[in-house]
Amino acid sequence: MAAVTITTTVKAVDMAAILGPLGVDTVTVANINSEGSAFWALFSFFRKFQAKISYTYSNGNGMGEKTMNHLSGKDERMWAMIVHLSALAGFLIPFGNVLGPLVIWLVKREEGEFFQEHGKEALNFGISITIYAAISGLLLIVFIGAILLTALFIFWIVFVVIAAVRANEGKSYRYPLTLRFVK
Repeated sequence: MAAVTITTTVKAVDMAAILGPLGVDTVTVANINSEGSAFWALFSFFRKFQAKISYTYSNGNGMGEKTMNHLSGKDERMWAMIVHLSALAGFLIPFGNVLGPLVIWLVKREEGEFFQEHGKEALNFGISITIYAAISGLLLIVFIGAILLTALFIFWIVFVVIAAVRANEGKSYRYPLTLRFVK
């Protein structure tokens, strides 16, 4: 990894998104004027697109310092995996396959783009499976519904596990046959 010093008027966050994937792990930013008298002083990347941000600012009453922590890549991957696996709550409570991902996504959705992407995908899949199960339930009258419900159950379990594994590996995943209600 390399270290770089940049002097620019571009927002530091934009520079982080640009330089992080290029292998730059530390960016010292000078003369970044953000929101009046505040300025960014240091970006230290722990993982791709993940940062511990420390900046010093002047508020007219002297200097101050604040540190913000975002989820590390490992934590974000873990929560992305959990949001997929939370759909298995459908075994315990009615509509748990929707409620599990919904609750976790609503609580953690501001933590990062990777988690947000997986949360939306898990929620959309849960809603889609619920719709497909309702249609299959209606078809129980002509017996084909029993076959469809069995196939749907296996499909649901297999793809939830695949999505959880992909999330844990840090990869994006799109469920097949999913209606995209949450964008």
